Amino acid sequence: SETGLRIDLLATSGRRLWASDVIESELREIDRATLLPTGRPIRVGGSIDGLAGRDDHLWVLDRQLGVVTRVDAASRAVSRSVRVGDDPSGIAVGEDAVWVGDVGGSLYRVDVSTLEVGRIPVGFEVLGVDVDVASGEVWLYLGGAVAPP
Repeated sequence: SETGLRIDLLATSGRRLWASDVIESELREIDRATLLPTGRPIRVGGSIDGLAGRDDHLWVLDRQLGVVTRVDAASRAVSRSVRVGDDPSGIAVGEDAVWVGDVGGSLYRVDVSTLEVGRIPVGFEVLGVDVDVASGEVWLYLGGAVAPP
């Protein structure tokens, strides 16, 4: 079905389906029955290079700025952004943390409640990240070794 959007990424939060419009740099809720945009758009600002959802929150990765932004899907409120490295590569969300890989050789953990960021040196390019929600395990796709900072 044609949505009228320039869709790049999809994510779910709660029972809602969301799409990113890459040209407008906004998130749009998609009606599951009609597959058409519904409600007012959420302007995020910056680029939307990664999108993950869990419960009532969406998490937006902007690779150019190296930041993650939390969006409350119910109220459509956009929180402050937090820094997650110089070359972020991917985003995944678990029970209590958002995980962001960085090609510079680090994994970043963002606390979903406080937005505190912790850096875990990996020593290899982190090219992809995912979370097994059932077990809580974080999985990484690694590239070549990187020199220590």
